[in-house]
Amino acid sequence: DGALGVKRIRLCASDNENFRACLSLLRVVAADEVELDRILSQNPYGTYRTASDIHVPVSFRNECAALSLLKHTCKSMLEAYPRSLAADKSAISSNTLSPFSNERHACIHVKSEKLVLCHYINFAKTALNLARCHDGEFEATVSRLFDEPVHRHVASYCNGIVRQVRHAVPKLLSVESDRRQHKLNLSTPTIV
Repeated sequence: DGALGVKRIRLCASDNENFRACLSLLRVVAADEVELDRILSQNPYGTYRTASDIHVPVSFRNECAALSLLKHTCKSMLEAYPRSLAADKSAISSNTLSPFSNERHACIHVKSEKLVLCHYINFAKTALNLARCHDGEFEATVSRLFDEPVHRHVASYCNGIVRQVRHAVPKLLSVESDRRQHKLNLSTPTIV
């Protein structure tokens, strides 16, 4: 989108366009030189319109790096709050805040933000663990995750994206040597 500086995306605990845009941007940020070459040459139309359009995984390493970055960013944001999630829950349930007061509503809103951050921390941890486990364990765990409504988001992601990069690892290794021999020339613009 051409914007410089901080890029903010509003996320909720769901697989929607904003979540996919967030992962796309994280894939770009986490890309090494070879992966960036792959991103720039992967789209059949030449290039992606924006960095938010990269909805397919680039490589196993890149997807794991993007998930680690998501986890780290969410942890940092959660730690920046002056009060813990448990303290917010306690304040709301203890009736110490006046009903319908701005303070109570602000506490409810901040608690919701923290719950979304916790969702994505757990999402990234689960996906990273599944990315590195054995095939049998992967299948059984994804199946169990689908059985629990609270885990369907990560189950769907792992069943699609993580499964795709797990199976692509051997193929990508052979493609890497071909890709290194044919470097993409970034000095000339792509005309679309």
